[in-house]
Amino acid sequence: APSAEPAPSQQPLTLALAAALDAPLVPHMYTADPSARVFDSRLWLYTSHDQRGARPDAARFFDMRDYHVFSVHGADDGPIEDEGVALSVDKVPWAKSDLWAPGGVRREVGGKDTYFLYCPAKDERGDFRIGVATSSRPEGPFAAQPAPIEQSLSIDPCAFVDDDGQLGVPFGSTMPAIVVDNTTNVIGNGTVQSTRLAVTSPI
Repeated sequence: APSAEPAPSQQPLTLALAAALDAPLVPHMYTADPSARVFDSRLWLYTSHDQRGARPDAARFFDMRDYHVFSVHGADDGPIEDEGVALSVDKVPWAKSDLWAPGGVRREVGGKDTYFLYCPAKDERGDFRIGVATSSRPEGPFAAQPAPIEQSLSIDPCAFVDDDGQLGVPFGSTMPAIVVDNTTNVIGNGTVQSTRLAVTSPI
């Protein structure tokens, strides 16, 4: 984990400016694993967040305890805005640590737009599982379901809604698979189909 958060930037960043300066989009904290989505002409980035921590292996490993949300309104000259914490590990009932790479998606449920954040984390046994949290707003806050998706012993979810309206959540690394949703609630109670893809990430 890092020794401290980076110093805040003195100049508001835009996508164009970050590209021109070869600079990170988020200069004031250590983020990784962005899940980029466009909702209503606005770019949203759901990221993991590496922090300085007290865990014994923090000096050589990641200490990721929450997800941050960033948004960009307009084209390349729109400012990159920090929307704050979307979900923290202490708000996920089944998770104990290591809130890693998220996957975000939007789908209509009950006539209303609902935002879903698929979140891998370690459970009480130290195994990585994938859960899901929901919100009525893209920036959150997200409310986590009480249990992870069954058979989801893995990381790196990448949710999408297909042209026919069906949800898919590929995930992989330790157990490449895909969750196929058969309902309208998108909570993850669909069929888990194993694949033969030997990949480190579904993206």
